[in-house]
Amino acid sequence: MRPNWIYGCLLFLLTMQMPVAAQSTLKWSFQRTGFRSTASTAGFPQTALSMRSNVSWPVVYGADQGMLNAYSLFPVMNSGQVPVAPATNWHQIGVNLTGSQPVNGAYLQADSGSPDGFAVSVQSNSVSSKYPDVAAIGNSTSGFQSPMIGVQAVKFDDDGNAITASNTLLPNLSWDVKLFDIAVSSFGDVGAVTQTVATNAGTSAITYWQRSSLLGNKWLSTNIAIDRLSESPLIGPSVDLNFDSVGRPHIVGVSQSNRVMAYRFDAMTGGWVSSTLDSPSNPPTADIVDVAAASNDDGILGAAWVKKGVLKYAYLDTNEISPSWVVTNVAVTTSTGLQLAPTQGVGLAFDHAGLPVISFVDTMRQIWIAYDPPTAFGGGLTDQPGAEGDFNGDGFIDANDAQAWTTGFAEGTLTGNDFLAWQRNVSIPAPSAGAAAVPEPSTIAGGLMGVAIMLGLAKPKRR
Repeated sequence: MRPNWIYGCLLFLLTMQMPVAAQSTLKWSFQRTGFRSTASTAGFPQTALSMRSNVSWPVVYGADQGMLNAYSLFPVMNSGQVPVAPATNWHQIGVNLTGSQPVNGAYLQADSGSPDGFAVSVQSNSVSSKYPDVAAIGNSTSGFQSPMIGVQAVKFDDDGNAITASNTLLPNLSWDVKLFDIAVSSFGDVGAVTQTVATNAGTSAITYWQRSSLLGNKWLSTNIAIDRLSESPLIGPSVDLNFDSVGRPHIVGVSQSNRVMAYRFDAMTGGWVSSTLDSPSNPPTADIVDVAAASNDDGILGAAWVKKGVLKYAYLDTNEISPSWVVTNVAVTTSTGLQLAPTQGVGLAFDHAGLPVISFVDTMRQIWIAYDPPTAFGGGLTDQPGAEGDFNGDGFIDANDAQAWTTGFAEGTLTGNDFLAWQRNVSIPAPSAGAAAVPEPSTIAGGLMGVAIMLGLAKPKRR
């Protein structure tokens, strides 16, 4: 018999979540990075996105001319090494991240660490591929390290440590089972998704694995039901696994029938609840090839994808008792009027204010980002240094400008009106008094959630 009192306590605690950053009132803005992502041999361009958590500094990845490169924002104008005009303040920070390993036909998956780590994995869609999987990890001070060959997925834990994974993470996997993604909860649980594949991904159901210290660090597993609308499974490389703020696992991906599907663990029933976020065209065509998913600390799970040139964003507020996905259209053209690449991979991350940032590609193969301007990138992204509130001219509106205003005010070069402009554009969360002395409700709920999830998983598989 399941311990129903755990579910009752959990349900009560989940209603005590803190307010979340509004996802329903997003005002999207767009910025061109000036860099490109060419179409792969699979026929579509790929991009991915990480975030420097402490200042919400975006890191965008794109594969151009067979090499995976990384780009990021700097307050200094970049006048060179930009393949298309005009120049931007985006700079190349990593070149050929996979070394000798090709990236054609591969899928990109990125993750963000705190305070300053970022990583990307390049994954083939088959265990029999001649292209080994590879991952690259870096930070702002030391750049990217040498590529790690044979690594299939990488995620950061809450302490900023990168967790890398391949088939060897799970014990006794047979040769034809491939690991496609991992996730680390804020309570230390490790989750993974695998799929049995022969020559192509998507030939069987996804298996979810979880290891928790609450149950002796044993790997338990359960199968994710195949999409019953089409009887087709998720395509392994497009699967993204995330934990929400109270430790519940979520799986988002594209099925072989071209549906964007989301699965979440339901503690009340001990099973998985599925949602269809997007359906195929009529007649069906392969117009959705990849989806990116991420979660923030406020209980929001987000997903982004492109369908026939339409960039879409969906979110799930897991603070609700019975949450449901909300799907919105972000763009069909860029701010310069260019159409979006009709079939492509995208990137998704949340900034430090809990709002989404999406990377995508237009028909000229240029990489763009979509973001919410009031709170993205340290309080407000500025296209040029010197915008309202950017007193120190570093291209960001943040706490560093307050000291610059103090100096400027004393010298008579800045006024009270300038301070009000900074106040309008900055967004710096302030910790409440005594916050460290009282555990947050999500911390308590997370401990119970770990028990509930593990009780709902199958017994350990014997091989």
